[in-house]
Amino acid sequence: MKTSANLTNACLKITILLTFLGFSTLCNAVAILSITHSCDIEDFTTSLDCIGLFDSGNDHGTHDIFDSTELQDQYGTGWMEFNPSGLGSTGNGTTSGTWSVDTSAWNGLGTVLAVIKAGPSASAYEVDTSFSSGLWNISGSNWTDPDTGTNHAISHFGFWSTSNSIPEPNTLALLVLGVAGLGLWQNRRQQ
Repeated sequence: MKTSANLTNACLKITILLTFLGFSTLCNAVAILSITHSCDIEDFTTSLDCIGLFDSGNDHGTHDIFDSTELQDQYGTGWMEFNPSGLGSTGNGTTSGTWSVDTSAWNGLGTVLAVIKAGPSASAYEVDTSFSSGLWNISGSNWTDPDTGTNHAISHFGFWSTSNSIPEPNTLALLVLGVAGLGLWQNRRQQ
């Protein structure tokens, strides 16, 4: 924890100095996305793994953690937020609740991450897609804000996924039509 605070203070001093000299720095982005302490897969039932907690700051949404090199090293890149069909949840504004989706919500998707953000912290949980409902609970000590000694209520909850590499039929049809059209255009141009 002290390492993160020291990094933040050092980056702040560097940012002020470089800004004064007319330069910019990426220090804030590095400090914002630092892992402050570890997550617990028990916080999100049906999760296979988790990464975080990230200190993402209070004015950032869940998308910021996908800029983290730790997350990219573990899960790769190419993430998109999506709303699964039949998404239902309880507990918004509290520290625990439930979630559910239609049983077909995960069809055609690669890895699915559930991202929870509360106060300045966010964490990502790899969802076991053989389940369509579960519980989340962020009242554990790993979610306690070190500055206040309390647990913040959830402010952001979302699902993110990488899609499988199989193109949709409509996309494939458009691609074939486009290539055929280019071939016809080239053929007429040569005549």
